[in-house]
Amino acid sequence: RKLTGARPTRRAEVEISAAGPSSEQILTGVQIWYVPHDPQNEPAPHYGTLTQDDVLEFASIRNSEKRHRSLATRSVLRRALSASVCGRTAPEEWRFDRSESGKPRLSMDAGTLNFSCSHTRWASIVAVSTVGPIGIDIESAVIPSTETWLTDVFTPSECSALKSMPGEEREAPVSRL
Repeated sequence: RKLTGARPTRRAEVEISAAGPSSEQILTGVQIWYVPHDPQNEPAPHYGTLTQDDVLEFASIRNSEKRHRSLATRSVLRRALSASVCGRTAPEEWRFDRSESGKPRLSMDAGTLNFSCSHTRWASIVAVSTVGPIGIDIESAVIPSTETWLTDVFTPSECSALKSMPGEEREAPVSRL
């Protein structure tokens, strides 16, 4: 799904993808990659782009769920950066360090190429910009499913269907709606 930036002085095409764009879909601007996480499942299928430096960087994270999430996101970040430069740099060639505040950044001078990552337990997002600095955030949201809130937000037929479910089963359908 392509979106256009909201600021009138600076516009960029945005690509949002679970798998990332193919080489034919490279856009100048901003790409956003969605990285789903399954806390029960350790290895991610896209770990192939990780380097030994990545493994060492995240080895100190004692919580295995967080460590795997960080590794999966780094792997997708590597692919996203390579896609943004049309494959001129292989995913394994990117080198990272950290700013004084601890934010990951590219070690090499990459001109206007920038990235930002954000995580929740269930997903991460990676944003890569070819037009300058970027920041992105993702949050887990608990959506209320009380009967009062439901009637304020949903149609009568939606409310009826949701109210017929036990309270603990409403979260996913409420989110989808």
